[in-house]
Amino acid sequence: MRTPLFGLLLVIGPVAAQDAAPDWTSSDGTVTVSVGGKLHADARVVDGDAASPFLVRRARAGVEVEVAERFRATFEPGFGEGDAELLAGWVEADLAGGLRLRAGKFKSPFGLESLRSSTDLRFAERALATALSPRRDVGVMAHVEAPRLEAALGLFNGVPDGASEDREPSDAKDVVARVLASPVEGVSVGLALATGAERGTSEVPALADYETSADHAFLAFRPGVVADGARQRVGPQATLARGRLQADAEWTWARHRVRGPDGPADLEHEAWQVAASVVLSGTPRGRKRPLPSRPAPDGGIGAVEVSARVHGFAADPATAPLATAGSARRALAWALAAHWTPIVPVRLGATVERTTFDGFEGEADPRAETALFVRAAFEL
Repeated sequence: MRTPLFGLLLVIGPVAAQDAAPDWTSSDGTVTVSVGGKLHADARVVDGDAASPFLVRRARAGVEVEVAERFRATFEPGFGEGDAELLAGWVEADLAGGLRLRAGKFKSPFGLESLRSSTDLRFAERALATALSPRRDVGVMAHVEAPRLEAALGLFNGVPDGASEDREPSDAKDVVARVLASPVEGVSVGLALATGAERGTSEVPALADYETSADHAFLAFRPGVVADGARQRVGPQATLARGRLQADAEWTWARHRVRGPDGPADLEHEAWQVAASVVLSGTPRGRKRPLPSRPAPDGGIGAVEVSARVHGFAADPATAPLATAGSARRALAWALAAHWTPIVPVRLGATVERTTFDGFEGEADPRAETALFVRAAFEL
């Protein structure tokens, strides 16, 4: 018996089963324009949360332009969760020896999972290690990719932990660098470093809340606490790929100087994750999600992947007098996920995640959180 979903796939499959969005090329072949986009629609159930579980997590359009195979530009606005923002807007030029120079707003070259596209995530949301990583920022970056080595060095405005920003509350800047090496086939090890400074204000504290995958803040700063000086981050990371199995690990350490009612304080936080996935059907996972070897409309079963991870976060004990009531010092979570890609542009997935917390000394532990995420994604 054919289900309504199978019938839908039969209709859109022949049109949408291409691996890329349609391109337009100029008559002389020097200019290529690609148009794409993505829509992620979620049903979410979180214990103790009476809010509506339905959410348009991402709604994005994108335009990429390439000129003479040496110059590129990308423009990507986003409209997910009821907000409109510029997610990416950059220009890039190929220089000598494979070196590229990029300027604009784009992902800071730091976190392993942060740099992975939302199209290719194993779980509904990124792990707690990303909560300490800089995300999308405005700046300039030089980067190079070789068969077994990647390197990037950039100068950015600087953003709070886990944040993406267009504006800068002060004239301070961050330097971010990342090196990723593949000494043997299937093994990659890397190190990311970031250093700079930030000085917030009462209107723009330049500090972040730390949230669970369900967007609930488990650690937040009291009003009047602001960034007030040096900021450093360190992020070792590694990936192992063997056939249909792939495992990732990353650890992020962040040190911030902040200023509260009692004066300045230096805070050191850390977060980590270990994740693994197995592809049951479809192409093996590389840096991108597995794709169908035989799409469902052609009689195949598409691509199926199952994943598991553990991740955690630990705040500096000195954060206690600066944090809001009920904040947690530690968070520990596990997650299980399954994804099915019947045709290339369509991906259906479910993630269940359980997070437990430890309060600061002398305070009660916040209530544990269990969340279920079901996502339908369409991407070109």
